[in-house]
Amino acid sequence: MPAHRHVSLREPDWGLWVGVMSKRIELALSWMPQSAKVSIDLAQAAERLGFVQFGIGDGPFLHQESNVTTAACLLNTQRIPGGPFVTNNVIRNWSTHASAARTFADLSPDGSVLAWLPGMVPSDPWA
Repeated sequence: MPAHRHVSLREPDWGLWVGVMSKRIELALSWMPQSAKVSIDLAQAAERLGFVQFGIGDGPFLHQESNVTTAACLLNTQRIPGGPFVTNNVIRNWSTHASAARTFADLSPDGSVLAWLPGMVPSDPWA
């Protein structure tokens, strides 16, 4: 394979994307927060094992609060960027996302991450 050939795999239902460039693969670790302590341990493990970023799933009806958990993880790691994977504007107001993104940027000197989906649901309970 030529050194500069780019190969990508995409699974549209899950949003999975893997890019390979020059035989180097960069991985991110993402999970749904069941426990703040476990999430901190996962973020520290991701940093130690060389993952390029971590993400906390946003599902406040079933899981712990993702913005608080993300902040705790960023405070307990040294260099790995992280943030919500994946959030949307149905369950949170856009201003909440903006405020959280600013906070994450302050907590992580190497940057933060915000993955967003449109939040398509069959019926919006707050409409």
